[in-house]
Amino acid sequence: MKVDAVLFDLFNTLVLIEGGDTYYLPSIKKLHQFLLTKGIKIPFEDFLKTYLKIRDKLYEDSAESLEEPHFNLRISKTLQKFGYHLQPSHPTVTSATHAFSDEFVKYVHLDQDAKYVLRKLRPQYKLGLVSNLSISESALEILDKFGLTEFFDVILISGAINRRKPSHEIFERALNILNVKAEKTLFVGDTRNSISKDRKASD
Repeated sequence: MKVDAVLFDLFNTLVLIEGGDTYYLPSIKKLHQFLLTKGIKIPFEDFLKTYLKIRDKLYEDSAESLEEPHFNLRISKTLQKFGYHLQPSHPTVTSATHAFSDEFVKYVHLDQDAKYVLRKLRPQYKLGLVSNLSISESALEILDKFGLTEFFDVILISGAINRRKPSHEIFERALNILNVKAEKTLFVGDTRNSISKDRKASD
């Protein structure tokens, strides 16, 4: 089979997250601390409990559609539970998301072989990145931080397009931009995904 393009996942493929989920609590605390500076006085334990319920409900509701609402929506919905009616686009909400992201990025490191592999593939194939992350800005920041952006002809992050892997829509969008066929494209990631719309894959 002739291969025309290679799509990559980002996390635990090109970059590694130190300590698994250990980043999550410090990142939520950083977000909460920012909210305190804006006069939003919600006890941390109450905020965390409500936030986790909101997050899990959003993923439960989108289990079949594989939608990926931006992280801002979680914060907006959590704050609404405490009487703070701020839309996802409100500067306080977006800045709170940025506070979470700033802490999260500290736990992300470049895989030692990532650039070597991309440099080898770049002259021969079209390259794309398709990754799940509700804070799309974080993924772009990480790519820039480690000098990976330049290798890719297309970059699609789930939080930016409201679709996450293994949805065929996110893969089809990448294939259309690259102008390649699914059967001539490989996907490299840490879990099994399909880029062919007539197959069902799990993430």
